[in-house]
Amino acid sequence: MKRNRKIKRKTGQAPGTLIYTGFSEGKSSVRLINIGPEKYSIIKEFDIREKIKIPVSPSKIWLNVTGLTDIGIIEQLGKNFYIHKLFQEDILSISSVPKIDISDDSIFIIMKSIDWKNVEDDVNFNHIAIMLRKNAVISFSDSPEESYRHLLPRLDVQSSRLRQDGADYLLYALLDSIFDHYLLVSDFIDEKIEDIELAAERGGDEYFTDIFRLKKKILSIRKVLLPMKDVLKQLINTKNSLISEDSKKYFSDANDHLMSLMQSNEDQRNALTALIELHMTMAGYRMNKVMNILTLVASIFIPLTFIAGVYGMNFKYMPELEYKYAYFIVMGLMFIIGMGLFLYMKRKKWF
Repeated sequence: MKRNRKIKRKTGQAPGTLIYTGFSEGKSSVRLINIGPEKYSIIKEFDIREKIKIPVSPSKIWLNVTGLTDIGIIEQLGKNFYIHKLFQEDILSISSVPKIDISDDSIFIIMKSIDWKNVEDDVNFNHIAIMLRKNAVISFSDSPEESYRHLLPRLDVQSSRLRQDGADYLLYALLDSIFDHYLLVSDFIDEKIEDIELAAERGGDEYFTDIFRLKKKILSIRKVLLPMKDVLKQLINTKNSLISEDSKKYFSDANDHLMSLMQSNEDQRNALTALIELHMTMAGYRMNKVMNILTLVASIFIPLTFIAGVYGMNFKYMPELEYKYAYFIVMGLMFIIGMGLFLYMKRKKWF
């Protein structure tokens, strides 16, 4: 299994210093989507130095940045949308844990999406930052691949809530998209656990390594999901006017999805722990069975060894040694003793 590279860290830098700490080498790109109840448009190429006009409700804009290697884009958007330097630093720092910051005119969120396509090899997370302002959503993704591509077809439907509702619903749609990817990974892990359980029933040992690989994935997912609870809790309970009461119902639904994910994660962890305990129990059982057989064999040969030892002593005068049929008598006696012990143990069902 491929190991994750360690995250590059900043040391000795002043707070607010903009340094990209990821490993992506893809080119940064910016897409502007103007969304209104009647129509929407996608602008892939524009000068980010120009002031972007924020529409009036219910229209909104969605500015999506993929790839964070171009620090100049982050700085320019920071100037255009008054993004604090510390928030810009968090956007570029992929080691930032999921969190939320709510101010009077904006909501800033750090999240982690999951690369569900390559989960067979390893669990890789994509650093996501989202800023909500009045009638505007700005999203940043460390992955150069379009993270929310499947949301675009929903914009073709005029009656869709993405077109009719405000920017807060768009924020919900982005978060819900992230959780959908976690659900896909959770389903994959459930299938792998079922495969391991079937292998365990067949009595093989090859699944033991798979258990530890899968448990590592589950624990890494859990570390990311836990801080997301606070993000959704604050979105549900906030009094900020950027989040409408109607949209809070959707954030509550997203929170239900998160709780379901965390419960599934806990169940999966318990299932793997049970499989590890089962493996250790079966290994101990097999070892005890081998030791039981060896003990029974040793018990049969102890009296036989004693007899052989007695007549193997080099005393000069041993009358039995001169008897013509002594060898056959001793061999017969040893056979009777050995067979008698064997039949006795068999009758006692010791093996």
